[in-house]
Amino acid sequence: MKVLIVDDEPRARNRLARLLRSIKGIDLCGLARDGAEALETLEREKPDLVLLDVQMPGLDGFEVVNELRGDSLPLIVFVTAYDQYALRAFEVSAVDYLLKPVSEERLRQAVAKADKILQSSSAALTGVAEQYAQIAAALAAVHRAICSAWSAAARIGSAFFLFPTSRLFLSKMNWSLRFWRRAGFL
Repeated sequence: MKVLIVDDEPRARNRLARLLRSIKGIDLCGLARDGAEALETLEREKPDLVLLDVQMPGLDGFEVVNELRGDSLPLIVFVTAYDQYALRAFEVSAVDYLLKPVSEERLRQAVAKADKILQSSSAALTGVAEQYAQIAAALAAVHRAICSAWSAAARIGSAFFLFPTSRLFLSKMNWSLRFWRRAGFL
């Protein structure tokens, strides 16, 4: 899982980085000092998870979340010294909310929660892809069946008609509208 740390305090950034390095499967893809740097790094690195401070100079953490665009948005865990932003954090769909100083155990829990969300969304996409493949195969079989049984088409006025090969004759036929009506096609 690719993780980006965004915090204006160097000690907090370094502590989170050190704690993350002890968690298996984590790829620390960047450290950002403020909201503007976070947006640049988000665009370039496309992390799965962002550990985001709330209060920073320039863009705060909520402004960074509001600026996020694209198909695959990262999961957000807010990391702050202030508990008064917790409700707002979950209103913007944060995965978790950690209070500084963050313990290793609490960070592991937040990362595990994010990993579980990523795994379930990946499994859902795999299921959709498998269903799509099954539907495509069924449509191809239907197409083959139609093409083998219905090999002739005609346009009469603004309507198009398919005719089964079993009802067509290779001799001279009256191709008039009256013939098609008698033959049961119209």
